[in-house]
Amino acid sequence: MSATPNAPKNYAPLKSISAVVALLSAAAMLSVILFILKESLPFLTEEGAFALLAPGKWRPTGNTPSYSVFNLIAASLYIFGIAIAIALPVSLGTALCVRFYLPQRLRAPALRLIGILAGIPSVIMGFIGLMVVVKGIERGLHLSGGESILAGGLVVSAMIIPFIVNAVADSARMMIERHRADSEALGISTEYFIRAVALPALGRSIAIGTILAFSRVIGETMAVMMVIGNAPIFPTLLGKAETIPGLIALEMGMAEVGSTHYSALFASGLVLLIAIGAVNLLVEHIRKRSVSHEM
Repeated sequence: MSATPNAPKNYAPLKSISAVVALLSAAAMLSVILFILKESLPFLTEEGAFALLAPGKWRPTGNTPSYSVFNLIAASLYIFGIAIAIALPVSLGTALCVRFYLPQRLRAPALRLIGILAGIPSVIMGFIGLMVVVKGIERGLHLSGGESILAGGLVVSAMIIPFIVNAVADSARMMIERHRADSEALGISTEYFIRAVALPALGRSIAIGTILAFSRVIGETMAVMMVIGNAPIFPTLLGKAETIPGLIALEMGMAEVGSTHYSALFASGLVLLIAIGAVNLLVEHIRKRSVSHEM
């Protein structure tokens, strides 16, 4: 018992290790950012950011090379729109069903089962999409090829459902703990509680889940690459398209190191990095506002 006053000293090594790990993680992330920025600079100084983002074509090996990723950004946004239109109502309904209608003993297993979907490798999701979704579009719509924006949206919708379900289900649990006893004392039905209390209160959680899903969509490579055809043209619902991650994966290996093409690929990666960073900052801002409102 006499060792109790000295107990905090036992945590000193753990704090030191944690600090070192945190510094290494920050240094690794900073190194990646600086490397991408360094490799992007030749293109940005020679062609400019406008050449990358302005409407145009990605044609790095043509007689007059062009390096616009406008069509690729549009494809990512199109896929996200389809995916969120499918995943959001499914995820919201699933989360509310788990929290309000499933027996208590089944709630945790149900959420764990949904979480397993998030752990499926993207290459497996892409393979399923190629064999099931793409073939289904070909047969159902009588098309010669099913690789399309629609196929990408359907595959990605299955991949983002766990993110939205977890975000909404966790907030619903805390909200139920605060308000459900009062609502039951007043004799309010479950359906009215969901409509009048739960849905308005879960707005920020739904927004966070949607934004995190956007981050997943614009950064996804393998699953999307396997089902959208990888043609850097302006996207249409049943047409082929390409995204920035797919472009980098397909062309980085054949781009000559030090060439404008090589630097343009890094510049497109920088665009992706900035977009994901902005999404993370937005999520953090919404979370801070949510905490301040609760206090």
